[in-house]
Amino acid sequence: MNWFVYSNPSPLDEKPFSVCLLGNYIYVVGYDATKINSGYRIEKRLRDNGELVKVWQYNPTVREDVLFDCLVLNSTIYVVGVEGVLIFPSAVDFGTVVIISLDPDLNMLKYFKTNITGFASSITTDGLYIYVGGFYVKGVDRGMFIAKFNQRLELVKLVFYNPSPVGDYIYQIKYDRISDAIWIVGVESEMYALIAYVDRDLTYKEPVRVLSKSITGYAISIDFDGNGNKYVLTYGLMGDRFTGFVKLDKNNNLVATSSKYYGDRVVWAWGVLYVIQTGQKVVVTALDSNLNEVYTYTVNESTYCSQYLLLGNVAFDENNLYFATGICPAGNSGWGIYSIKLAIQLRYRTVTEMRIFIVTRTVEKTATVTSTVVLPTTITKTVEQTIVQTQTIEKINIVTLPQNFTETTTITQTVSASAFVTITSTVTRNVETTVYRTIEKTLTKTPLLTTTVTVATQKTVTQTATIITMFHENVNSVRENILLLIVITSLVATGLVIVLRKARC
Repeated sequence: MNWFVYSNPSPLDEKPFSVCLLGNYIYVVGYDATKINSGYRIEKRLRDNGELVKVWQYNPTVREDVLFDCLVLNSTIYVVGVEGVLIFPSAVDFGTVVIISLDPDLNMLKYFKTNITGFASSITTDGLYIYVGGFYVKGVDRGMFIAKFNQRLELVKLVFYNPSPVGDYIYQIKYDRISDAIWIVGVESEMYALIAYVDRDLTYKEPVRVLSKSITGYAISIDFDGNGNKYVLTYGLMGDRFTGFVKLDKNNNLVATSSKYYGDRVVWAWGVLYVIQTGQKVVVTALDSNLNEVYTYTVNESTYCSQYLLLGNVAFDENNLYFATGICPAGNSGWGIYSIKLAIQLRYRTVTEMRIFIVTRTVEKTATVTSTVVLPTTITKTVEQTIVQTQTIEKINIVTLPQNFTETTTITQTVSASAFVTITSTVTRNVETTVYRTIEKTLTKTPLLTTTVTVATQKTVTQTATIITMFHENVNSVRENILLLIVITSLVATGLVIVLRKARC
């Protein structure tokens, strides 16, 4: 063991489930009872010694609020769980699935409450999107769900799966880059181990159930070795034989089984399988890729806990595993947080060597030459102009028009009743009339002007020539200090158990 710490925030029931790793810190996720009813709790600790750095608590309801699993993606911590449970873990029917994002200092970024009544048991990522899996409750029926989120916790897609008319549960989901699928382990029809997978669009891929109804029992946890093989922890009977561990190849064929139960969480780390068993005692077992047991290490002989709960995420780095489980002395359950040394550790050594060698070098040189050239230039410019001139001429003409008027006057005078006298006189006159006229004329002139201007200008032209010189440089005796990074792995062997026991705390 590297180190162990015990955290007991209150005298009431509280348990951790998952550990995530970010930088020099681990984040332990679970619930506490500091406010009587259970509330969310995350502890930030130094990964070197487990020293407590910060605690985040949140209690959104007056009922039980529990966090179960965690994930780190792009320096953001994502946790999933349930709020408003009536009694945890015995009655989760009235709880609501939640997912929360926090920054590395445990400041809450977003709280997303879904409309799913049930429990979120697992979270995984393909590096771009986040997937949350669990089970939902509708009346007496319980089915599976997977919700797809982007990194801003915006819901992209939600799919419900109900392969049987009775209880179907997801215990863990995990993305595998080789098959480019999200794998599901859990229970179908309340009694059969379920090993299935969906694509990233959350549609079932064939075959829907890898082992069909071969195992009566549970499929608890899954991990991958990067070569297409899958390792699944189970608990149940395959025929009349107990099966605690199965291996599937890249074509999903069953290639190895183990009749021993090892635990409830499997982790593939640096070429070795690790299975962590929690419950009444804490045991870590290392196995090879063919499910052969390498060693078993009992971390804690007794946790004093009578209630069995599954384990959430287990983190690891170059040297250690990090996980957390409940510790229940005298009924006062608290948090037990562990750092266990790996069977194969990555160690880095810096080596300085003195070497004598001959160097042949090809050098390419580029030279730039700039020259200035003065060029006289004549520019001829033609200007065409149109000039409009308006001239007003006033001329007065006097015209005399001769006119003749003849005026005739008739006078009738009555002499008697029967006689009258008529006198007629005619007068002729000559009259001259003068008429005045004004005349306005407009003249428009459009001359064409062509002007030629000669201007002497200078232009500077820069020319660049590239000269490539090839030469060889021979160094017959050069001494250099070279810094090498060597990764050393300590191999798993029979004698490894003795070495680990000597290194135990």
